[in-house]
Amino acid sequence: MDLGTLDKPLDEDELAELGRFLASDTVPEGCMDLSMLDGFLTALMVGPSVVPPSQWLPLVWGDPEGPEFETIEQAQRITSLLLRHMNAIGNHLSEEPESFEPMFYTRAVDGNERTIADEWCEGFLRGVEEVGFESWREMVEDEEGGKWLAQVAVFATEEGWKVLDQLVEKAPDPDAFHERLVDRIAPAVRQIHAFWLERR
Repeated sequence: MDLGTLDKPLDEDELAELGRFLASDTVPEGCMDLSMLDGFLTALMVGPSVVPPSQWLPLVWGDPEGPEFETIEQAQRITSLLLRHMNAIGNHLSEEPESFEPMFYTRAVDGNERTIADEWCEGFLRGVEEVGFESWREMVEDEEGGKWLAQVAVFATEEGWKVLDQLVEKAPDPDAFHERLVDRIAPAVRQIHAFWLERR
């Protein structure tokens, strides 16, 4: 692995390569997909402390043993892609936070394209809850911080989905209302990043 390239963002082909690997038979059944991974790594990069790969990689794979890589070269390649993507998220938030956007999926719903934020938000929440939750407690108990996390949690928990469904169903334009809620996620993440940046 060339450590000198770990700050280089992934291009579209490399993102597609990583996505294919995460969806392949090589990885454990509980492995994160690309959108969930993006949310998970974002939580690690905006959070209160540095988390070593040895702690978070098993959560990506969904199994402490990890994938059965075909070769050492493949293991190094995939690990490099993961670390580069993580670093790119952190660098983007540090250098150009206002242009940060989560990696959401989209799909057609009743003939309209709808942004699907669930996987990304589930990944983000796992990064909060499963990787040193105690270190996040200050934000969880903070009035404003709790509101920012709630913008994510509404798309990531059963309770949140119930509330979301009720709100969307009551809206005059459900699709537009859903998109407005999705549009609140990126600003909330930027606020979370700023909150912890002041405390590091």
